[in-house]
Amino acid sequence: MIMRTANYTLTENDWKFLNSEYPNNEKNSHIGKKALDIAILYFKSLDKSARCEKEINKIDLTVYTGDIIEKYEVKGTSSKEIAFDRLKVSSTKCYNNLIDGLKLLRVCDVGQKDVTFHF
Repeated sequence: MIMRTANYTLTENDWKFLNSEYPNNEKNSHIGKKALDIAILYFKSLDKSARCEKEINKIDLTVYTGDIIEKYEVKGTSSKEIAFDRLKVSSTKCYNNLIDGLKLLRVCDVGQKDVTFHF
């Protein structure tokens, strides 16, 4: 499987807002929630008409663009590296969804203005 990478820079306002909502970059739940919100900002930057839904039926993110529907398991890390050894699957349903083809979206450098996505 070939992964693709995309870089994204948060606006100053988005960065400040996310850091006020999720101030603890050492806490896994804050990193995860911040990564999910960053992913939404990224997809909306690609297509202003994109509609994003969080946490529907144990799927972190569903993105609707035109007739295309994409579903993602979003995993964030404060590390610059993908850090595969720190990836954790939260439930059996999540594991089964990934095995069945749910896309994994790794967000690196959560907590910084410049982040990297690995699909």
